[in-house]
Amino acid sequence: MPASYGFGIALPATPTNSFIGQLSFPLNNGAGWGGWSLSGDMKGPLLMAAWSDGTSVVSSFRQAANEKDNPPEVAGNFSVKPIAKGTAVNNTFLTYTFLCEGCLGA
Repeated sequence: MPASYGFGIALPATPTNSFIGQLSFPLNNGAGWGGWSLSGDMKGPLLMAAWSDGTSVVSSFRQAANEKDNPPEVAGNFSVKPIAKGTAVNNTFLTYTFLCEGCLGA
């Protein structure tokens, strides 16, 4: 069975504005990217993209004005902290586990 995209979150019993997330997706000879948004709309909400730099996982927050252009990076009262024990990348697959602080309601 071919590898596929996956995204999941873990919330505490009483959620605040942060969560633990995990993003997994296949790579083609080490190339490719994956992303997530907590909204069904690509225009407007906070997006996060992740990709491999050849040896590790890189990520950034984005915000799209439309569905055609590469969304620019954005900053705000949110941040992502990788969780090393749940993060791995090779030539065919990337798994990124992270703490997303201030991401709910951003």
